[in-house]
Amino acid sequence: MAKKKSSKRTGPKEKYPWDKWFNGLKHNIIKGVDFTNTERAFTAWAYSVARARNVKVSIKTIEGGFSIQALTDRNSIAARKIRTKR
Repeated sequence: MAKKKSSKRTGPKEKYPWDKWFNGLKHNIIKGVDFTNTERAFTAWAYSVARARNVKVSIKTIEGGFSIQALTDRNSIAARKIRTKR
């Protein structure tokens, strides 16, 4: 009798550490060190991954790359405005 294949599916290893980059802290991501594709392609990919994970991100251009931060209730722009008004 043939062995049944495991139904557990494993996908390819992710190219970038999205879990780390989407942890709510600011991360500076440098071209040639942290990513190799174009800036436009990387930001499009980052926004796409964030959307798929239901995460809002802030991506800002810095010298040599980007600063990326997942926006949580604690560090979102709206939450910062509310906290500063008190």
